[in-house]
Parts: sequence; C-alpha cells; structure tokens
Amino acid sequence: MPEKTIPKIYGIVKNMPKTKEILKGLGISVITFIILFLLLEIFLIVVDYPVRVPNTKISSENPLLVYINRPYAKVSSKESFNSDGLRDREYNLEKPVDTVRIAILGDSVAYGDRIDSREEIFSEILEYSLNLLGEKNFEVINFGVGGYNIVQEVELYNEKASRYNPDIIILAYVLNDPDDISMKITEKSKFKTIISTLERIRFVNFFYDYSYALRKQEYDNKMDYIEYLHSEKIEKVRSAFQELGNVDKRVVVVLFPVFSDFAEYKWEEEHDIIGNLAREMNFEFLDLFDAYSEFDAKDLRISKLDVYHPNELGHKIAADAIYDYLSDDEK
Repeated sequence: MPEKTIPKIYGIVKNMPKTKEILKGLGISVITFIILFLLLEIFLIVVDYPVRVPNTKISSENPLLVYINRPYAKVSSKESFNSDGLRDREYNLEKPVDTVRIAILGDSVAYGDRIDSREEIFSEILEYSLNLLGEKNFEVINFGVGGYNIVQEVELYNEKASRYNPDIIILAYVLNDPDDISMKITEKSKFKTIISTLERIRFVNFFYDYSYALRKQEYDNKMDYIEYLHSEKIEKVRSAFQELGNVDKRVVVVLFPVFSDFAEYKWEEEHDIIGNLAREMNFEFLDLFDAYSEFDAKDLRISKLDVYHPNELGHKIAADAIYDYLSDDEK
C-alpha cells in the first residue's frame, strides 16, 4: 500500500498559528517603540531641547571658504538670513556717519548655533549695550558661519566683511578652530532632503549629541583633541593671524573656553598659546575664561552634552565681558 504524503499546504496551515504569534509580537513591539518615541519627543519639546537648523549652506566659488550661508535661508522658527547670508538685519555697505562698525568673525559659536532668536546672541546684545553709551552709533555685524575653521573665518573677512569697512574686527576664537574643514556641500538630493527633515526631530538631535559625546570621550581618552590641534596645527592659526594682521584695523581676539569643569580646567596652556600668538601679531586679546568661571560650566551649555556652544546665558556673559572691555575705551 503506497505511503500517504502530507500535502505542502497542510504544513503551511499547521504553522500559521506560530506565524500569527510572531507577527502579533512584532506589531506590539513596533507600536510600543512608536509610543515611547512619541513620549520622548514630547518630553524633549516640553524641556525645549535645542534643534539644529536644517542645511542652510551653499557651495562657494572660493576654494578656501568651501561654503557660505545661503541668503534668505530660514535660520529658526523666527528668522532668516539677510540678503548677504548674515544672521543679522540688512546693512548698507557704506557706513553711516558717526558710526563705529564692528565685524564679528567666527564659527557656529558666533553664529549662535541653536539659539532661537538672534537678539540673544552675544553680537546683538553687545550692539544694544554699546548704543546705550549714547555718544556714538554702533553697528555690530555678525559674520559667523557654522562649521568654519580659522582659515575660513579670516578668508570670509577678505571676501565679504571687508566690504562693510568695519572699524574693529572681533575674532571669536573657539579651541577647535584649528581643525580641518569637515563640512562638504553637495547638490540637492533626496538623501539630503531626508537628513534635513530628520534634523527637525528633537530625538534625532538628542541621539546625535549623546553619540557625539561618547565618541569624543573615547577619542579624548586616546589623545587630547584640543592639545593636538594647538601643537600639530598651530601653524594654521599663525598663518591666519598673519593674514588678518595685514588688515589695517583694530583686531580683538576673544577666546571662548571649553564648557567643561572650570575648577579642573585643563586647557590653560592652549589659552596662553593663542593669547601669546595674538599679542605677537599686535592684536588685542580677551580671554572669557574668568567671566565664565564664576558659573557652573554645565549651566552655560546649549545642551548638556555640548561643551563648545553657549546657551542664552553664555552669550549674555560673553556680550557683557566684551562690552566692559570695549566700553573702557569709549568712556
């Protein structure tokens, strides 16, 4: 008698309960993840966790700059760049009579990374405070561009800021300024659009900050990043300072410290290197460490994991210190 064979369909039907259980479990996991994600996103919105601005850069024809701010690009929920790609109001190139014009050069710190309103950036606060002196009109123009290094900052003066004929140049120096150019600008693409969309989600920003902090801690355990920059790449700073020294203007180098434990701060030597180099070029030098050291560094960060970018309080402290320094000359 021939042996009975079980049809294949019977095996599929027999395993359907297991398949249903797997799909059910998967569905529950997905729904749970979505709920947790939404709850975390709502929490981050409530605590106003800072969000990065989607890509606001365009390629520059100048190979030293690589990229510039895109004119009229939306910077935050409240404002956009002006027609010259500055995070500032519109200015005429011709300086008004009886006006002292100050150009702020710098990276994302000067630009006001993740500061929602430009009125809370140190350049705007400084302008407001100086104009309270009453004797002269002051214009403080913000030429900060996120991601720039020291070479790009000085080159932007040559290409753009010099056209505004400033009386004073303030170089907002951050201790990662000697680094190489890391930002590449590519043409529009679907991938770039997806990235810009993701950057609007606070959870994505939190995850980026957290992973960056872990990577940086691992890197710093091997070699101090800032110490490396100010030994191996210090000639880049010297060259940029020499370039800026060819300009017949008053130059003030304002150094922003790392917002790390000020009581056990470990980069005094790097501060001294930049201060000595600035004075060697006959620049003025203002170290903001003393102004900041009265506070807990964690209370000055734009986010708890970001040791480079000041929050609104950090910008206010910087503006007050620079005002005190400059106003001594006006009294």
